Amino acid sequence: MINIFKGILIGIGKVIPGVSGSLIAISLGVYEKCIDIISNFFVEIKYNYKFLFNLCIGFLISIVFFSKAIYYLITNYYFYSMCLFIGLIIGTIPNLLKEHKVINKRDYIYILVSFLLVMIISIFGKNEIIIENNICGYLLTIIIGIIDAISMIIPGISGTAIFMILGVYEFVLLLFSNFLFPFIIFFVIGLVIGILMTCKFINYCFKHFNNETYLVIIGFMVSSILTLIFNVMNADINFYNIIFGLIITIVGYLISNFFDSKEI
Repeated sequence: MINIFKGILIGIGKVIPGVSGSLIAISLGVYEKCIDIISNFFVEIKYNYKFLFNLCIGFLISIVFFSKAIYYLITNYYFYSMCLFIGLIIGTIPNLLKEHKVINKRDYIYILVSFLLVMIISIFGKNEIIIENNICGYLLTIIIGIIDAISMIIPGISGTAIFMILGVYEFVLLLFSNFLFPFIIFFVIGLVIGILMTCKFINYCFKHFNNETYLVIIGFMVSSILTLIFNVMNADINFYNIIFGLIITIVGYLISNFFDSKEI
């Protein structure tokens, strides 16, 4: 049951602009395990299937049933929504820093490069891609699925932020909330292709460059936090909003620490 709830939170993080679902997965303590299970699914099929099934159920519940609600919340309560996810991400960093320390000056390069990458992505202007009901539209939907998978798995890179840059964010929301066929089929095809390719790559990095990989993740996380803070600073807020926002941030921090301590 707890993994279903974690899947719901990951799904919510997935559709919030500026938030990475994989960062929420790290906050909840399931990220590296998911990568390893997907990359080595047939080693322990029964256990792996049960683990992924529960997460996917929660993820699908979140995407399918909460997309419209989340769209409403980020439209009407953007500041408070962002505060919650800022807290979730911040709550993860202390544990990561304890386990994966900066050993030498070269390690700072990993953090700096990943930090700058997310910051560069966040400052691009918004473009627009029109998805039409034809072969080109279907191929673009597959590409969108692959992009979504890559951004979903690489921590700190928000797929929704990229979709907003490309001008297809509302299309992706409507894709699941209104079950747009046959686009949803092609999106899932791209998603599966992207997940398999990216998981293999990330799993290799964990196996051979574990500390360096987590330093890159820390850079992604710090830049994501700053990006979210810059975004909420543009919101129409007052003193009471700030106080309540800080409380929500602390709640997110506590939730992150609670789930990070749970065995799965």
